[in-house]
Amino acid sequence: MNQRWMTDQFRTWAALEDGGQEFSGEDSPKVTLEYHGGDKIHLSLSAPWLQNPSPSSPSGRLWGLWEHEVVEVFISGPEESYLELEFGPFGHYLALGFRGRRQLVTEDYQINALSFWRDRKGARSPQGEQERPNRGQRLFWGAHCELNLSTLPPPYRAQPSGWGVNAFWCFDSIKTESARFYCCASPLPGSSPNFHQPQYFPKWSPEGLSDTLYQS
Repeated sequence: MNQRWMTDQFRTWAALEDGGQEFSGEDSPKVTLEYHGGDKIHLSLSAPWLQNPSPSSPSGRLWGLWEHEVVEVFISGPEESYLELEFGPFGHYLALGFRGRRQLVTEDYQINALSFWRDRKGARSPQGEQERPNRGQRLFWGAHCELNLSTLPPPYRAQPSGWGVNAFWCFDSIKTESARFYCCASPLPGSSPNFHQPQYFPKWSPEGLSDTLYQS
């Protein structure tokens, strides 16, 4: 078991069938979930800022954020209960809860201590720790938040216990008009993008979770 779930490798949906484009290292987002005891999980991400157009709405919660430049994190439990957490480089976010695939039950899931940042000199965590090498004027952005264990989907009891986790990166091409890229960290089946397949998410099994969390 591991206290941290992390990915910094993404590939376009086409890669699942015909070897489409892959992104890794500084060319891709880095998404991390960490649990160090207590009642919270920490989520942090950093990503290249591709400078897609900003949404017309001011920063904050935004329905339809998935249509813009966005990093999404899905966390799933048994009985197809899962969260969809979305973050954008202009300070927008969306947090949704589902029970059953695409069966929305919560439109404003609570996330805590949410912060965003952008850094022209290279991506840094909110605490200032260097996350990416300095590559001149390349732009990065990121976000950090806390998730209360009591509001997460109950973890799986079957071994390995824990939650299913996957991450996605969506953006419009700056070179080809009307071309949109849908990238995933862990492969999912299907010829077209469908993020709502929690049964295929790989499990993350952090140590130290109380047995009282295992409700199913």
